[in-house]
Amino acid sequence: MEWLAKFDEKPKWASSWCYFYLLSAALTALTAILSLLLLIFGFSELSKKGAIGRILLLIIAFLFQGTTSLVMFWTCRSALK
Repeated sequence: MEWLAKFDEKPKWASSWCYFYLLSAALTALTAILSLLLLIFGFSELSKKGAIGRILLLIIAFLFQGTTSLVMFWTCRSALK
């Protein structure tokens, strides 16, 4: 049964992989900022019907994805301390 106990040990590399979630959150924030800048500079496209709804959905999706990535990072780091 000793081999079964090895599954409970955390690998040495596991805590460094938590930064993947932090990188994911940073890339999500960068993508959101760049998308908003593109929308600002493409203001003439905003006047088209239905564009505002798509923009709001895009912003909500970016916020949700970024928040989820940060929560996963915090959970990963605190679980592997």
